[in-house]
Amino acid sequence: MPKGCPLSESQMRAIYNAYTEGERQADIAATYGVTTRTISNVLKRQREAGQMASREKIVAGDKRNGRLVSTSDQNRYEGTCVVNGKAKSKSFIAVNAHMAQKAWEKWCQELRDEQAFMDMVERKPKEDEPKAVCGYPSDPIEEIKPTPVPDIDVRPWREVAEERQQRIEELEKRVSELEAGIVMNKPVYLLWAKTDKPKCYGVYQSMDVALKELDKLNELSKFLDRDDAFEVEEVMWR
Repeated sequence: MPKGCPLSESQMRAIYNAYTEGERQADIAATYGVTTRTISNVLKRQREAGQMASREKIVAGDKRNGRLVSTSDQNRYEGTCVVNGKAKSKSFIAVNAHMAQKAWEKWCQELRDEQAFMDMVERKPKEDEPKAVCGYPSDPIEEIKPTPVPDIDVRPWREVAEERQQRIEELEKRVSELEAGIVMNKPVYLLWAKTDKPKCYGVYQSMDVALKELDKLNELSKFLDRDDAFEVEEVMWR
């Protein structure tokens, strides 16, 4: 695998399965073109993910329509919503399960309302072709006209597009406000360089994102003959 290209989720699961079936880490690393250290990190993360999944609890909903699940993080919940046969996902931060469920239900309702509106806009009236019928040869030909279809008041596409864009901007603003509030008094993950004068590279809310970035940077530092030049630490953000 080329340097700098992170392993996909399916590859990491395959690596974990191969290891549990008795394959050596060195052989697995050769198969995927990565270092044994990367394989060790993958195995560690897969074990942690399995432990976290075992602590998950369904708060509301079901697989068919979408559900809300609590995570190992006390205030973090993962929600899904199935709309028009497609599942959408979103994370929620709340002080308790009741507040998380209210936010999840509101989000699902907004998605379903939006889909109903788009279905109404895209619906087109069907028109039947006029038909002529004739019974006995001497009968006059009667033309059967289609039943009049009531006009549907459909607004111009530009107006609809502008409304959707405005709605998207409002949702993005709400997400930014929520994220700004989430950071306070919560653990974050600091990625820093181990130089003579330690330097901060970035701060992440997700450990998985921080570890992925760590692998990329350490692969690059190894290319420059500086093994493990970066580390990740969990710190509290005031």
